[in-house]
Amino acid sequence: AVGYYGDTGQDEIREDAPAGITWRAKVCQQWESAAQPIETMGIRVAYIRVGIVLDPAGGALPPFILAGQLMGKRLGDGQQWIPWIHNDDVSSAIQYLLDNNKLKGIFNVCAPHPVQNYQLMQRITQSLSRPDIFPVPAFALKLALGEMSKTILDSQRIIPQALLEAGYTFKYSNLEPALSDLL
Repeated sequence: AVGYYGDTGQDEIREDAPAGITWRAKVCQQWESAAQPIETMGIRVAYIRVGIVLDPAGGALPPFILAGQLMGKRLGDGQQWIPWIHNDDVSSAIQYLLDNNKLKGIFNVCAPHPVQNYQLMQRITQSLSRPDIFPVPAFALKLALGEMSKTILDSQRIIPQALLEAGYTFKYSNLEPALSDLL
């Protein structure tokens, strides 16, 4: 997961960025370390770091939709970057990596155009024909979601540089067409 990088603020992050120090970052590091022995046996390994998956059937989109239905303007301060990806692109990108035997190493699997939380919430409320009036303060998210609130409040401006350089073409590289399809 892109949780590997931790909270990275406003910086653009590519695959060569160092690991974060958060609990989620450490879990991601442990998962990747567990696969390293396979590489030493000469077997090709593609490490995928998946962003926030948007799918109406589950994942992150239903809570964002709920916040939009409640006229949520933003979550927290709204400045945090969201490394989103349409569910179709997740499966297509993984298939692309599987089909291309020369591709190995680390791949960020997220859309090439991340957006800030306030932009995501604005697009969702527009798609739902709802006004975006009320910000949801960070403390309320922390009370309601506990540790999981970090997934929403941390900022990660992740770029899928390796995937783009490998020639993968995103079906949904921009948020508007993705949400049009999903909603």
